[in-house]
Amino acid sequence: MQTPNVWGRKSASIAFIPLECKGKCEPDFHLPFCRRNSDCEGSGAVCGHLAAFDTSPDLIGKRLCLGHSDAVIDRFYRPIIDAQQAVDITLLQPVPDIRFLAVLRNAVTMLARNHRAVTIRVLIGQVPPDGVDAKGFLGELVRDAKTVPGARLTVYAGGMRSCGGEMSCRSFSWNHAKIVAVDGRTSVVGGHNMYSQDYLIDQAIHDISMELRGSAAIDAHRFADELWQYVCGHGGSSSAVSMYVYRSGSAEISSGCLPKIQLPSRPSRAASGVPMLATARLGAGITSDFGNQGDLARDLIFGAARHDIIVAQQDVAFLQPGEFEPLYPELTLNAWAEFMLSGRGDVFVVLSSEGAVGRSKSAYSNGVTLAAVLPTRCFGLPKPTAPCRSRL
Repeated sequence: MQTPNVWGRKSASIAFIPLECKGKCEPDFHLPFCRRNSDCEGSGAVCGHLAAFDTSPDLIGKRLCLGHSDAVIDRFYRPIIDAQQAVDITLLQPVPDIRFLAVLRNAVTMLARNHRAVTIRVLIGQVPPDGVDAKGFLGELVRDAKTVPGARLTVYAGGMRSCGGEMSCRSFSWNHAKIVAVDGRTSVVGGHNMYSQDYLIDQAIHDISMELRGSAAIDAHRFADELWQYVCGHGGSSSAVSMYVYRSGSAEISSGCLPKIQLPSRPSRAASGVPMLATARLGAGITSDFGNQGDLARDLIFGAARHDIIVAQQDVAFLQPGEFEPLYPELTLNAWAEFMLSGRGDVFVVLSSEGAVGRSKSAYSNGVTLAAVLPTRCFGLPKPTAPCRSRL
């Protein structure tokens, strides 16, 4: 799942539908009604119908104008509405807005109409010093589901930060995973934040996620369990943790937490034949044991590469506030250098431009230039013994 998939095109040719919709527009998605492509402003915009529209009676059989990446919201909607028992969603602050909020709300509403006893957990990582209004967000999610008679949903929403720079932690740490996992059967994992301003209009952030089936979907739920166990254990002792629950038939949203979600007794383990390595990192503050296996797996994978290494990453280096020298993942760079020096292949790296900022003013750069990252001597190795090439 790549958005926007516009490599090699000029920005002026990329169609988008502004969030400040003009004319006759659908109020939740902020998209204008249309009958044909020519009804849509902007060259390349299409008049189409998404599955996510089917929840709204006013949109049945109707079409709306779609920009370069608006169709991606269906990739989140479809797995959720197929849920029979369990849905886990992990996000990064801020909470989903406008079109992404509309698609999650519609998915929850559709599950309510299907009268399945589905449990949903939504957990948002809180970036310091800010927080999220998890209760308000939960209210938005169940806005329409609350009116469905006979619904059997239980929906949890929480915010979490496990470290806030205190002496016991000596760092800042919060959830950064973007996951939609359903019934231990299907999951969408990757980089996509549900920010309409940054992903769906002009100056869009490039990102990649993947949808997969098989046992890795179970791993996604179990990772969410680890995060929720921390949240449930710190709800009364930390201002950086919040947790709420809505149960169908209830008049109010109340405090509540679920440390482990129950999956169907026989979640699908069918695989597509593509080998997957499901790894993760818990950051700091959640466990006293080592919890960042993803860091080790990354470098082991680079060490095992045979032909090419292809990396799409916001940044390689990190410049901490108040510091003058960026921090580099030395083991990773050494693995790349050894790979090239051995003659096995090339390393291709795509990074954010320095100072990259989305329409929401969110930063997508850590302040390290490409020129600083691009090595003059094979990532700093002295006197390479073989030709070394790197491409950014």
